[in-house]
Amino acid sequence: RADFSNFFGDNPKPYLMSAYDQYGRENFALPEAYLGYSPYMTNVMITLITQEHMWPAQVLPYRETQDTSSIQWNEYHFNNTLLGPVPEEGVSRLVSQQMSERRDHYIRYGLAMILEHGFMNTEKGRLCYTMNLQQIRNAVLETIYLGVLESLLHCKTVDEMWNERYGGNVRTATLARKALMMEVEDWATIQKTPHGWDLLDSRCKRYLRAKGVQPDTWIVPEGMKPYVTQVRRENYVYALAGPDGPKNFDSARNGRSEDTTLDARNDCKIFEVKSFELPDVAEPVDVTRRVRSIGEFFLM
Repeated sequence: RADFSNFFGDNPKPYLMSAYDQYGRENFALPEAYLGYSPYMTNVMITLITQEHMWPAQVLPYRETQDTSSIQWNEYHFNNTLLGPVPEEGVSRLVSQQMSERRDHYIRYGLAMILEHGFMNTEKGRLCYTMNLQQIRNAVLETIYLGVLESLLHCKTVDEMWNERYGGNVRTATLARKALMMEVEDWATIQKTPHGWDLLDSRCKRYLRAKGVQPDTWIVPEGMKPYVTQVRRENYVYALAGPDGPKNFDSARNGRSEDTTLDARNDCKIFEVKSFELPDVAEPVDVTRRVRSIGEFFLM
């Protein structure tokens, strides 16, 4: 009698061994007692997945659901305003708010694995079982990472939401010229400008706060956090950065991903994205990187 409990959990219901099970077979399915949902395998996969530090779970809200394919939520917006003069015995202006109900649906993803009957009796079979679980775990993590990045990169910006709520974006020639100049200024600002990271952080926070958004998270390309703390002199030289400067340098040099000195200094959580291995692509792909060039030209 094959012992499946060490690999698939205790039998959720009793099953009887058939007389045919005593003889060798080319193909043999798992006992019918294991058909359907398996809490044991679910716990195994959750344990494997949560062993890795998953920053996407800290950036976007996660919610566990069962036996449902849709989700709905409410959005409340309370508009900020100033007090206005009110004549005696007059009527004050009312505060305004907006409420909307949203609805969406889930998309089910999954992978399956196939094992030979009696795999638990050989070292190769047990190794195949373990590596199949590891492969599914890696696929889940890659899908979560890519899904979060895709959602963040394709979602509506603050300007788009502002225009939808309060009207079209009326931009004069002066404002358009200023916006283009800011794009040039922001290009490679961390590399080309002293204290570029601090200036970029301050400028982005000031812009978002003017729109009523309180930012608390940075998502940067892979390798940028060590570059800021280890390459930029203003961030590790004692005379410029103070006592935390050498500490930042040592943390980046030793590759300590848990270091939060830069996060605390900027009052934000800073996460680095990871590169993805894609089929038929020689090098890993970082979805937050784009090849760009800059130059100047003259009209004669």
